[in-house]
Amino acid sequence: MRGGHVHHLAHHGLPRFGERRRSRGRRPPTGLRCPAVRAARGAARAADRVRRDRLAEAETWLVRGAILGGESAPLRSAPADRARVDVRWAVLMGMRHRAALVWTDPVRGAAEPTPPNTALAHAEVAYRAALRAAAELAVHGTAADLPAAESARTRQRVRALRRHCIPRLRDELAALELALEESEHEEAVRRRWAATRGGG
Repeated sequence: MRGGHVHHLAHHGLPRFGERRRSRGRRPPTGLRCPAVRAARGAARAADRVRRDRLAEAETWLVRGAILGGESAPLRSAPADRARVDVRWAVLMGMRHRAALVWTDPVRGAAEPTPPNTALAHAEVAYRAALRAAAELAVHGTAADLPAAESARTRQRVRALRRHCIPRLRDELAALELALEESEHEEAVRRRWAATRGGG
């Protein structure tokens, strides 16, 4: 990760699964009050604070470093290697989600130039910390939002059942009951007719 991608991810974090707004006045689903969800929300808030703080710190050092070494100095000293993220999965309330990550910083090769001044060295460290926090924010935010997203999908399925499936099944049941009633009536008529002929 480098250049514009680094700046965008550090500012905005990674995409979060199931992100939505909760309507005012609506009682939150029970899953949102479970300890695991509360812990995930707390971890997401902590990661977001770290991301914002490290990003502000990195941008301050970057400006100082560019003044000292020139505007092209940050790009010249950026390593060719990329950061690596190993995502660990878990299950929360029956739903599989990203639960943790192992972050590996990019490694600068022996022949690659190092930052030409201390300010850019500090900026590099702070940007890496901001990116790592952004990845953690995405992981914990997903775990926190997952029960709400699943609850919304469940409500949609229930509405579909009520509006479409259940009325259709009721109509089919009514048709079957009517057909059965007619069949029983016809059978009763045949029996009376057979009894009448037998008695005659």
